[in-house]
Amino acid sequence: MANASQAIETFPKFDLSNPVHLDMRKVMTDLHWNHTSALQRGVLTTAIRYRGRAEGLERVSRLVLKDNELSWLCFCLVCSFEAMDELYQVRAAA
Repeated sequence: MANASQAIETFPKFDLSNPVHLDMRKVMTDLHWNHTSALQRGVLTTAIRYRGRAEGLERVSRLVLKDNELSWLCFCLVCSFEAMDELYQVRAAA
């Protein structure tokens, strides 16, 4: 159990004193809302577009901003979108 606690403590977090992190947090929240909304409406192609935008944010964070923490958080967002897309497809096929 100690390993899980240590992992959570070292997991990157938004630095709320950093204006870039604050702005990116808003953008990521909007993307999450729009992606989820597209899946709820059954428009997978639109959801995939939002996932692509999240992938772009991850690249910008890593390559342009050179912000490893922000890049990791954007990567986690992309992974959650991929998981939601897979669940949507499984549910739609059932």
